Amino acid sequence: GKQSAVTICTLKVLSNHNTQITKILIWKKGTAGGDPTPEIQEINVAKALEIIDALEKGASTAEEYKVKGAVVTIDEISLNYGNATFDIADNTNNGSVLKVFRAKDAEGQKITDENIVKVNDVVVVQGKLQKYVKNEVVTPEVANGKILTVNGNPTGITVIKANAQNNAIYNVAG
Repeated sequence: GKQSAVTICTLKVLSNHNTQITKILIWKKGTAGGDPTPEIQEINVAKALEIIDALEKGASTAEEYKVKGAVVTIDEISLNYGNATFDIADNTNNGSVLKVFRAKDAEGQKITDENIVKVNDVVVVQGKLQKYVKNEVVTPEVANGKILTVNGNPTGITVIKANAQNNAIYNVAG
């Protein structure tokens, strides 16, 4: 019920690309109680294709989705750019595929393992769905998303480094 001042707020940007803040949430002291980010819906490839089909050419969804599917083809895994482009389907015998374009790991960091995904791996990717159009060819895709899991195992787990500016030791309660 009263104004509050913050001395320092830090936004840690983990990529070399532009960053956009889409939402800032502020709670009254003692009322935050958990992650303010809404749960992202997990869908299969067929549902993702249905959502994309309803979009205008060149448009993308406002919200992100988690899409689960089996890898059917791999276009490129670029360690130089740190991303992967591949197709997923609900099953490997299905002709309906969704392009996963330039995905990074679960933390949005560059991919450093050229074997991050293989054909027949089951992946969960997260990103906005898009109806990409080039030369009148329409490609349904998850653009610049993240590979969350491969065969149920998370990606993007990195070593946690201690803060060199501070020698304090904290327990899980802070």
